Amino acid sequence: LPWPREPATQLLLQVAREPSRASGSVLCLEASSLRLAPVDIMVDMAHLDVLVASLDSLSALVAGEGQGGKSPGPAALHGNRPLVPYERKEVPEQLLYAEALEVSPLVLHVTFSTAGWDPGARGSALSLADMERAPVRFAGLRLRHCTAGRSELLQLAASHYTRSLLQECYKLLGSASALGDPLGLLHHLGAGVYDFVNAPIEGLVGADPLQRPQGLLLGLLAGTRSLVGNTVYALSNAAYQVSSSAHREALAVHR
Repeated sequence: LPWPREPATQLLLQVAREPSRASGSVLCLEASSLRLAPVDIMVDMAHLDVLVASLDSLSALVAGEGQGGKSPGPAALHGNRPLVPYERKEVPEQLLYAEALEVSPLVLHVTFSTAGWDPGARGSALSLADMERAPVRFAGLRLRHCTAGRSELLQLAASHYTRSLLQECYKLLGSASALGDPLGLLHHLGAGVYDFVNAPIEGLVGADPLQRPQGLLLGLLAGTRSLVGNTVYALSNAAYQVSSSAHREALAVHR
């Protein structure tokens, strides 16, 4: 079955009631399904810059204390007691057998803003990377009759989502405000053209034979209205994005 367009976040697990004795340390899942709702991610460069500066100061403070102080030796930690080597017991990794493991596609809407951020002497290249609700879609993950350990599953998931992210990088570049949000421009122009072609066809096919001329006329009006509205919005939004980005760049140069 196809995934719903905007599912609510759900986690469904069905564990085998009576796993076979030969399975040993194998956890059996008859069916597991994780459905994820779209996620909005908003990143403010001014707040991110403050967070990075705080982390740098904290790491420098910790490094300074480590170099200035003397670390206690084994005798100070254990007194006169002899050091007993600790033997770590290797615990066998538990395997997971999943008859059906499904993770729905994950859709992210990424918003990146540099408003109010002062790049200073570090340059203003990031000020050109503003974007608003850039769509990033990670493909769903589906496994059938899979037996693997935790490390193998994590490696498989990391490889899958990394590959999906690399395939979606063009959307982040195409949503940049400095370029006029060309991805949004193409989306709205495409939606207008689709309505302009599809609306008359629906009015012609879905109406009675005697009302087909009226349905065709209404479809042409609706399609033309959608085409004009989407075209005007797409062009005006692109012009606004470019002018806003140029204005911020000019302010950064004159500071």
